[in-house]
Amino acid sequence: MEPQETYLGAAQYRRVIRMLTWALNSSQPARAARNELHIAGFTNRPGLLDALLAVEPSPVSGRIDDCSVKLCLGEAGNVWPVSIRDEAA
Repeated sequence: MEPQETYLGAAQYRRVIRMLTWALNSSQPARAARNELHIAGFTNRPGLLDALLAVEPSPVSGRIDDCSVKLCLGEAGNVWPVSIRDEAA
């Protein structure tokens, strides 16, 4: 069952992306990402943590970037910025 769509305001969405990106690039990505998902209130998204941990680093920088986290959060967690809902209307 796909999780319910969640739309976050711009500031909250940027913060979640920034913190998850930091967590995935940390020395303990599983622990840090789990904590960040808990803080953001997304522990009820089955498979989201595993999907985030499977994100591949950029071949250019060698680090996981914001864009990859945004795609994963949307596709695996059904979490989106409110701006895309506004654009579709």
